[in-house]
Amino acid sequence: MVMKLYSKLQHDTSYKVVQLDDTILAAVKNGEPLQFKSMDETQSEVVLCSSNATWRLKQKNHSNCVMVMKRDTSSNLEDESEFCSLNDTTYEYELTKVPGSLNYHLIPLYDGEELSFKTTFKELLANSQCSNEEAMCEWHDIGGCILESGNICKLSDKFITRALDITLVSIMADSLDMSHLDLDEVLKSVRKDSETVKDNPFTKPVIETILNKFGTQEKDHKWHIDKKRITYWYGLETLKKFAMGISKEQQYPLNQEEFLIKWKSQMPPYFPNSDLDIRELRGHYYLDRHTDEIHYIDKKSLPGDIKQRLVYLFKLQSQWNPDEMAPLMQDLNQKNTKFESFIIKYARIKRLSSKQKVVIQR
Repeated sequence: MVMKLYSKLQHDTSYKVVQLDDTILAAVKNGEPLQFKSMDETQSEVVLCSSNATWRLKQKNHSNCVMVMKRDTSSNLEDESEFCSLNDTTYEYELTKVPGSLNYHLIPLYDGEELSFKTTFKELLANSQCSNEEAMCEWHDIGGCILESGNICKLSDKFITRALDITLVSIMADSLDMSHLDLDEVLKSVRKDSETVKDNPFTKPVIETILNKFGTQEKDHKWHIDKKRITYWYGLETLKKFAMGISKEQQYPLNQEEFLIKWKSQMPPYFPNSDLDIRELRGHYYLDRHTDEIHYIDKKSLPGDIKQRLVYLFKLQSQWNPDEMAPLMQDLNQKNTKFESFIIKYARIKRLSSKQKVVIQR
């Protein structure tokens, strides 16, 4: 066999080396399409998406000699499978699996009025750092709606509550089966109860969005409503309305018992909900350790850096119940390790011997 033992290494920037894990290798072997995505061309990071998962790319510099070899078809080698032209690289891309995320800047907010700007779901998907499957799950969760015009929007929280109220009242008034709902039947029932509303905003896409957000579409294209999701939603709305501090609706601190009463009053009459439990809302509030008063926390306003977030939380109170802090730090615990093992790197864990309780403090 004739072998070429010498070749001058070249730097060719057209080649990029990417580490592939078993999941991506399996997708490649199965012919599953993979796509590189970024929210913009300059600032945002690049991700690799399969049909149902997302990986973040990070450049990993090294001093090792990594060579990319290609076949030299002009050579007279007896074995044409030999690779003779070499290129070396000083870095490679490392892939880390991350939760996919929609590009919220491309989604206009809708409250029943005219949209501020217009875009389509195809455009949103092309400019979002997530796979198709992740996009659909998040789309339903945030109250995403594809209007009859084909343009997309996100229903505002207030509008979702309005639409949910009238949908539930209509369903219960007509004794429709919440475990087997037909979209057209629900729409007919809603229109009957809102036919006097001028420029009725509760259109078919809006009602379908409500069913997708608070239910699951079965194989027979019927929706099964999740009562826990509905109860949770009204709990969050009650927190925002009565536990954000002094407001028009709230002029005094709210304790747990008073909050549960308010929560119950926000829900439609005769709604068959289960027992209300404030612990189901963890991650959106904290209890004052001295007064037992409830305070709402807007998770969207929390700092994205671990240390900065802890500074923010410890300004609210000096000691935290681990069960209350853990949901507020969950998105930063990317390795999904046990909370105490995760937080010990940034804060102290103290055991209160008198009460046999553990608290987190600076």
